[in-house]
Amino acid sequence: MAKERKVPGKNGFKYAPKFGVVVTCPNEAEQAAAFERLKAAGFKCKVVTI
Repeated sequence: MAKERKVPGKNGFKYAPKFGVVVTCPNEAEQAAAFERLKAAGFKCKVVTI
């Protein structure tokens, strides 16, 4: 996959598209397990609580 060019917007900000997936978990233990599985599979992950 080719890298997309960072083209400055009208205000000069260089926007680089990012794509993500939200996984909804029933509890904190499942969240931790999902995080560890995705991380082990090589994905860059962040843990959030909303």
